[in-house]
Amino acid sequence: MRMLHVGLVSSLLGLASLIIGEVLFSNVTLTERLLSIAIGSIAYQFLIWAVIALGINTSYIRIFSALILAICLMIPTFKGKIMKGAKLSK
Repeated sequence: MRMLHVGLVSSLLGLASLIIGEVLFSNVTLTERLLSIAIGSIAYQFLIWAVIALGINTSYIRIFSALILAICLMIPTFKGKIMKGAKLSK
């Protein structure tokens, strides 16, 4: 059972890294995309560390992980709605 938990956590970390990297940096080359995934991994670990540092019970880490990922998935939608009305001059 312990190995299953470790595999699940690793999968979640990989997915979170990918999502956060894609949200932070879009329309990039392969090398930049790989770098963005690494940056996403660091950002995700920093956010989890911040939750722990706030003194929140560690049994709620899964809930905060889900909230972090949900917020990251909503950012492109909000960014599109905000930028839709703004015209950028060249």
